[in-house]
Amino acid sequence: FSRHLLPITSPFTTPVFIPSQTMVRASLLVLLSIISIIRAADPIVCPDPILFTNSDTDTNFVASNGEQQSTCYYSADHVVFDAGSNPPAVNLGIGEAPATAPMPVACAHYRMATQTKFGRYTCKMKAQNAPGVVSSCYWGSATSGSSYQEIYFRFYGTNNTRVHIGYYTSAGTFDKEIPLTLPSDEAFQTYTFEYNNNAVRWFINGIAQFTASTGTAGTTAAIPNINGFFRVSYLTSNGQPAEDMKYGIYNGATSTISVANFTYVPTCSSSIDLSSEAPIDTGSSGEQNPNLPPWERKCTKLAPFTIYDEVLGNGITDTSDNSLRNLKSTDQALSGSVSFSWTIEETSKLSLSMAKPVLLKDSFWALEMWLLSDNTNKQVKIAIYSGSTMLGSPLALSDYFGPSSTLVPWQWMRVQIPLADFRAESDIVDSFNRIELTPTFPAFFGELWLDKIILTHGTPCLGKSQFIYEDGLAEGWTDNSWGTRSLASSDVTAGGSTSAIYMRLYKSGIRLHNNNGISPNDWYAITFDLQVQRTPTLVGNPTLNVGITHNGGQDYKSYPLANYYSGRFPEKAGEFVTVTIPFADFGAYQGMTINGFWLQDPVDNDEGKLFVDNIRLQQVAPDVESEDDSSFASPIAKCSVALVAIAAASLML
Repeated sequence: FSRHLLPITSPFTTPVFIPSQTMVRASLLVLLSIISIIRAADPIVCPDPILFTNSDTDTNFVASNGEQQSTCYYSADHVVFDAGSNPPAVNLGIGEAPATAPMPVACAHYRMATQTKFGRYTCKMKAQNAPGVVSSCYWGSATSGSSYQEIYFRFYGTNNTRVHIGYYTSAGTFDKEIPLTLPSDEAFQTYTFEYNNNAVRWFINGIAQFTASTGTAGTTAAIPNINGFFRVSYLTSNGQPAEDMKYGIYNGATSTISVANFTYVPTCSSSIDLSSEAPIDTGSSGEQNPNLPPWERKCTKLAPFTIYDEVLGNGITDTSDNSLRNLKSTDQALSGSVSFSWTIEETSKLSLSMAKPVLLKDSFWALEMWLLSDNTNKQVKIAIYSGSTMLGSPLALSDYFGPSSTLVPWQWMRVQIPLADFRAESDIVDSFNRIELTPTFPAFFGELWLDKIILTHGTPCLGKSQFIYEDGLAEGWTDNSWGTRSLASSDVTAGGSTSAIYMRLYKSGIRLHNNNGISPNDWYAITFDLQVQRTPTLVGNPTLNVGITHNGGQDYKSYPLANYYSGRFPEKAGEFVTVTIPFADFGAYQGMTINGFWLQDPVDNDEGKLFVDNIRLQQVAPDVESEDDSSFASPIAKCSVALVAIAAASLML
């Protein structure tokens, strides 16, 4: 807490005055009274989340009907539920309206019935690639006119490779275009924003894309701060020339968008006393409330729960049927000596059960695992169960493989699945105690290896950093790169720096070395900022591998960079993406000396230019909120700091 407190010095000189027991007791009584007042004013009650059920009888959701927009009107007949689709979804359509309708074109709007405010908002949707249409997933206030406020994901017309994120209030607007790994109309993708009174953070497929706070570059507008409805809409552009330039001109065609998940998880305002029904022990101190969204969580002591890491975790049993498997396979291993091998056959099924249930809304954020395959065509689905009841629908693992959507043979790949993507129906208990993987046919038979299967509370907050490169190499680091490159390029830089590392994406690589080495005991991860400028004839991300060296410079482990960034790399001047890779993912172990890291495009053709800036070693933040995440600081942590200060001051009276 030292950075929050002013030094307290004693006004006394020798002899030192020692408070009496009466004074100490009185001070403690004052402190307890203050705590009681705070708790009374801030009840420890967390509202229930609002979960999507894909049912026209669910009173938590409303299909708008009759409201007129600029060029279409909302029709409830254009909100259609399709329980037979995979995954089950609600379809919102645009099309010709009946002759008796108030406008010639009907469109669709679907929203939650209850007004909400701070929390995590998620929609899993497939947008549309058509001229003159706008698909949106957004939170919008119940007010209108100059008092209207909004936070959004928005898809414009035929621009299916990018999504706009932003917010606006009467004080101003913030809007930013984000590149997509997959076209928005080709597959369901998960769009999430977290929202509190200080900042908004947007995610795509579980990967953080941008954080905006009051005064963020591009806006002076304050963060929205009133109640509103979470909504999804599909409508035509307003017919104005500027809009037609942006969206194209609507051609009268009938089309739809699909929404497979539409949920709200509220912010809890206070710490909750975990009962005996609490989920599996994570090894934390017990002080952390897992209900809190990321901006209200402490950054450390939230160890993930291990399902498998060379051995099955505490309370985990293998309940698979008809599967050839080996919990101690020595054929392949991620960081240790063994992994979990599974021979995929038509009747095979992999099932891992837990002695205690995991609470969906009160516990972990994501299921994470590493996979390695002997071929690319492994079609596997994953589901979670409460007893014999499946929660929601099975998910295709390939939806979480990153840009390629396929497994690269003999290459370990990290997969992270937000638990919110397993849609728990409202009439089913909100916990699970079994994970099941099943093959989908037709698919090649073969081997699949799994390792480091964990339940995680989210990405650790980052704290102290130390630069390897910032406008030049730090002391002790040398350049062992090859090919066409420069360590002093001023063409494109990130974060106000004056130079960056440039590399031609053709028979080149960045390789930085430190003779003395660094220890993974001291550093959690390596972080850097990237921008790509593609050869004009190419689209999408280039193929990039990242690795570390040890033993004086020998290559140790490497992985595709796609494991750590799901979006398309920025290509506009001034736009960089930040990538963080934990050293543990490379298999770094205690006592190991890491001598450097490298970044290379292994494809033997010209893929453009790469710019890398602000390469730094990163520690996990201390127990209080992260220095780098001050806009998402915990009010509970701040309250605790204030109470400690009051207690310290009281004892000096």
